[in-house]
Amino acid sequence: NPSGKSFREYERYYVPHRIITYKKHLPTLLKYRKTNKLLDLGCGYGHFLSLAKTEGWQVEGVESSDYDSQIAKRQNNVVIHRDLNNTKLTRESFDVVTLWDTIEHILDINTVIKKIRGLLRPGGAILIKTPDARIFNYKKKLFPEIFIHFYRSYIYPSNPRQHIYHFNPEYLIDLLKNYGFDNFRVEEDELFSERIIS
Repeated sequence: NPSGKSFREYERYYVPHRIITYKKHLPTLLKYRKTNKLLDLGCGYGHFLSLAKTEGWQVEGVESSDYDSQIAKRQNNVVIHRDLNNTKLTRESFDVVTLWDTIEHILDINTVIKKIRGLLRPGGAILIKTPDARIFNYKKKLFPEIFIHFYRSYIYPSNPRQHIYHFNPEYLIDLLKNYGFDNFRVEEDELFSERIIS
């Protein structure tokens, strides 16, 4: 169960790094700005929404956790939906939909990608950040066994029991292509860290 302690720990240990990542990638979304609307799926406590809002975006979030969504609403004064599939959002109304470390947690991934495709205006963008599952394929001769064990146990799956899917860039791109996305860009900001913009 969530608690004030878990929130404080998240704010202390995870948020500073995430803010750096958000600030790096937020400017790359400007070229897609037409309706000025941005949707963050799996918005958590709303830190990315807050940054995007300060840059003039009209933001909305989706967060299934009642605890997280209440914090996001209270701290950022933004609209937070609890369920993407049961929320009435206008088709083709968003310039950008973002998923920061979210896609690996989604059970019905095809339904969600299809829904996102319908919400994006023609020429809009989806930005996805997720761990790179290629680490599972690397052999011991390429990396010391202790590194592989440490990475798989502590770095790659920060929430291992909550990760339903594991993606490499090729699989994720193929998935998005099935729903009409194109013009992909893959960035590796850190070791085995993927950001895909389509």
